[in-house]
Amino acid sequence: MLKPTAKWGPLVLRVVLGVILIFAALEPVKVFNPAKFVEIVRGMAGSYLPEFLVVAYGYAIPYVELITGVFLVLGLFTRVTGGVVALMFVSYNIGLGLANTDVTFFMDPVAKLIPNKDFGFLTMALALVLTGGGAWAVDNKMKW
Repeated sequence: MLKPTAKWGPLVLRVVLGVILIFAALEPVKVFNPAKFVEIVRGMAGSYLPEFLVVAYGYAIPYVELITGVFLVLGLFTRVTGGVVALMFVSYNIGLGLANTDVTFFMDPVAKLIPNKDFGFLTMALALVLTGGGAWAVDNKMKW
């Protein structure tokens, strides 16, 4: 039997990760200048991915971040959304690791002395895949 306070965990995970994704999607370089974001993606993964995948990924990621962020805050399709978010963070970690050969894979490419925050976000998303949305998720009100 879960403790009464255990129902707060998925809510906190959902809201924190969802808000992070929403703010990440609304960065000016992503939504408001998608061509510049595609250039950033091309610089990171251009030699590893075919051009059509670089362009598709660069244009799609801001909108996927926004939609998954809203879904997480609401608790809608939480397990599936958590899986999509986990895959996004796996792709971010691979892309950053390939683009920055001067730092180890688990370290942040900008700060270089702290662990990569995306691994923390990945574990949050995986926890949501395992636990679901919790007591205060829209998923619980739906009949599916």
